[in-house]
Amino acid sequence: MRKLLKRTDTGIIIGCIFVFVLFSLWNPQQWFDWSNFSNIGQYTAVLGLLAIGQTFVILIREIDLSVGSVYGVVGITFVSLE
Repeated sequence: MRKLLKRTDTGIIIGCIFVFVLFSLWNPQQWFDWSNFSNIGQYTAVLGLLAIGQTFVILIREIDLSVGSVYGVVGITFVSLE
């Protein structure tokens, strides 16, 4: 048990569970709605795909990219090209 608590990702998991329980108690009708889980999945998938692409760039030691900044630049570029 001590080894589990020393890991850095344990705090992240506990924090995510805490936030999930907090929002569940705050507004259970909208939180447990299927559209909410669908939206979370869609946004997570987009950020995950960006992170996978950026992982290859970082692994070959080209440049260091931030997922959030690239996500913003892609959005601005998409809007400006319309």
